[in-house]
Amino acid sequence: MLAGGNSLFHDFPNKGQIMQRISEMPLSRNTVKDRILRMASDVCEQLTADLQEAACYSMCLDESTDINDHARLAVILRYAVGDIMREELLKLLSLPGRRQGREICDAVMEAFLSQDIRAEKVVSVTSDGAPCMVGVTSGFMQFFVKEAKHPVIQFPCIIHQEALWAKESSKKLVNILRDVTEMVNYIMAHALHFGQFQALIDEVQTQYNSLLMCNNIRWLGRGRVLERFVACLDEIRLFMTEKEQEYPQLTDTAWLTDLMFFTDFTAHFNVLNEKLQGLGKTAERMFCDIRTFERKLRVFERDLESGQVDYFPNLKMYLENSATFTDLIFPAYSG
Repeated sequence: MLAGGNSLFHDFPNKGQIMQRISEMPLSRNTVKDRILRMASDVCEQLTADLQEAACYSMCLDESTDINDHARLAVILRYAVGDIMREELLKLLSLPGRRQGREICDAVMEAFLSQDIRAEKVVSVTSDGAPCMVGVTSGFMQFFVKEAKHPVIQFPCIIHQEALWAKESSKKLVNILRDVTEMVNYIMAHALHFGQFQALIDEVQTQYNSLLMCNNIRWLGRGRVLERFVACLDEIRLFMTEKEQEYPQLTDTAWLTDLMFFTDFTAHFNVLNEKLQGLGKTAERMFCDIRTFERKLRVFERDLESGQVDYFPNLKMYLENSATFTDLIFPAYSG
C-alpha cells in the first residue's frame, strides 16, 4: 500500500500526511473484522431508524434458489425519507423446505420484528404471482393481510410477467434453448470435454474462452447463452465432429436461421429487462419502456415483412453468408 501511495499521491500537497496515516493504519485480521462489523452495525441502525420514521412502506418479495439449492427470500422495502425515495434490502431470509404461504408469512414477520417494524405500515406488496404468494386460501397475502389489519394492494412483478410471456410465446424458442442447452451441457458438464474445448478455442484465438450454461432463474441468462453459443458456433461444430457427436441442427439451415433470429431478439429483450430493473424505477417509467418496446416490435415486424434484417445482426450475417439464402424465410418471423 505504501509503495502504491507514492505514485497515487505524488502530486498531493499533503502527501506526507497521507503516507503517515497509511503507515499508522492497523491492518491485522481482527482489526479489519472489527471495522467491518462496526460498519455493518451502523448501516443496520441507520436502516432501522429510517424505517421507523417512514409513514408507510411498499414491499417486494423475491423468492429464488441459490447454488446450493436452498430457498431464499429477499424482502425489499421502498419508503420515503423526507423528499427522497429509497429502496433497501431488509433481509435475505432462508425458507424452510415446505414453502407455503404460512411459512413465508412467518419468516417475513420475524424479519419485521427483528427490525422493530410494524406490518400495519405496509400498503402494497409486489411478488412473482406464484400460488404460494397470492393463493386464495393459503397464499402469503391471505395471512399477511391479517397481520397488517387493513387491505393491502397487490402487484405482480412486471419482469416476471414479461419473462414468462417470452418463455411461453414461442415454442420455437423453447426448442432452440433445449437443443443449445443439451450441446452446452455436453461440453461444459464434463471436465475432460471442457478442457479440450478450451484448448480448441485457445488455439483458434476466439473472442471468448468458454460457453455459458443456461439458468432458468436468471432472466438475462438465456439471451447471453445464445449470444455466446453463436459466437463460438464454428468451434462447437468442429468439436462435435471430432467427438463424433451427431447434432444435425448444426448443419440444418432452418434451425440455424431460427437460432440467429432468437439470439438477436433476446438481445433486444434483454435491453428491455435491464431498463425495468434498478433503483428508482416508477410504474410510469416502466410502462413507458414497455410501450416503447411494443413500438419497436412493430418496426421489426414491418422490416421482416419487407425482407430487411438490419436490427438482427447475427441473422443478417448468417443469411448473407448462406448459400441457401431465400426470401421465403422472412414470413416465418413476421406477424
